This record gives sequence, structure tokens and C-alpha cells, in this order.
Amino acid sequence: MAIEIAPMQVLAEGWLEQLMVERYPDLIRLAFLILHDFAEAEDATQLALERAWRSRAQVRSADSTLFWLRRIVVHEALRVRSSPWRLLRSPLHVAEIEPAGRRPSAPGRTERLDVVRAFEHLPADQSAVVVLHHYLAYPVAEVAEMLGVPLETVRSRLRLAMRRLREELRDA
Repeated sequence: MAIEIAPMQVLAEGWLEQLMVERYPDLIRLAFLILHDFAEAEDATQLALERAWRSRAQVRSADSTLFWLRRIVVHEALRVRSSPWRLLRSPLHVAEIEPAGRRPSAPGRTERLDVVRAFEHLPADQSAVVVLHHYLAYPVAEVAEMLGVPLETVRSRLRLAMRRLREELRDA
């Protein structure tokens, strides 16, 4: 038996605002995984939350609110990533230089950097499905719903992204 959730108008005052505040770091992390730039991720998340707040009347149940917020953040991050203005920025590259004779401070750092570099080479649409499916553990059907694309498109993007990641990591 399904429990009926009250419409947002009946829920406690400030409930949506509280959810946004609690989930803000997670939403920034989601945007960062798509954009690979913390400042852009913050901006995209803030724009997404502004859009969500303006359209909060669309939310019908508390159960679907987090999915709805993540969907808005993903779409905003994809919009930012595909913006032609983004190409005008000079990319920031962080060079990690270790003093001679000193061991790296964290084991596996090189491998993590290789994964990050390989992930940065994915197209935005492939990056988004990998993040949603493998990082946030959404089923493929929900990823398709969130992105508004057919199920087979998501499967195809996942397959292509994983193949490309394997190739890049093999060459690294």
C-alpha cells in the first residue's frame, strides 16, 4: 500500500528551503563531476536552485523532490558546459610537483589523476550519464527520465563513455 504524500503547499513552511540547504554540497558535487570546475559548479548549482525555487509549485510530493532538484542541476551543468562562452576561458591546470626524493603524500594519486583526466575528455552527454548512473547509482531508466532521452540513448552513451575511459586509462 503506497503512502500518499501531501502536496508541497501543505508541507511545513520552509521544507523545500531546508532540503536545498541540506543537499547543497551534494548538488555542487554533482555539477562539479559534469563541469570539472568548482567555481562553475557553484554557479550552475545556484542558478539551478534559483530555477527550482521559482518553479516549486510543480513539486507534488516530498519523495520526488531530490530527484527533481538533481535533474535541474544536471540540466544547468550541461547548459553551462555546452556554452560557447566557456571556450573563451583559459583552462586552469594544476601541476603537482613533488620535491626530489620525496614520496607522493597519498597512495594512488597518479591513478586518480589519470581517471580525472580521462573523465574530462568525455563529451558532456556521456559525462552526465556516467555521473548519474555510476556515481549517484540511478538506474538507467531513471537517468533516461532525468535527462529526457530514450532508454537506449542512455545505454549507448554509457557504453561509449566506458569504452573511451578504458582506452584513455590503458594509454595513460
